[in-house]
Amino acid sequence: MSMVGHIEAVTDVRLLLERELRLGDWICERSLAQDSPSRSKVRPHLPDGILDTGDEQIAIEVELSLKSRSRLAAIVEQLGMEHAQVWYFAAPSLRPALARLAAEAPWQNITVYSWPPRPSELLR
Repeated sequence: MSMVGHIEAVTDVRLLLERELRLGDWICERSLAQDSPSRSKVRPHLPDGILDTGDEQIAIEVELSLKSRSRLAAIVEQLGMEHAQVWYFAAPSLRPALARLAAEAPWQNITVYSWPPRPSELLR
């Protein structure tokens, strides 16, 4: 998927979570990057956004293109370690691999949702 496609997908997730379902306030990746070390140093993977519910901050990832299993596992592990919850919105072809990685994660705080997102999944 092209970068523009990914940006549009992240925007769709943001609009669903923040405006339609009113689950919290969105903190974009650009804002997160400003608070992160510069690119000249090793910088951790930043989520596509953070949903601030007022009680907690949930890392949000939209995964539409295949990454190597090792790269994806490293990102899942890092985000799981750094955030109380991680929500992935994944294309159908990527959901099985992400679900396996989420099940293997030591923190058990990673949830994999469908892409395109379905409000009914989030309101259970």
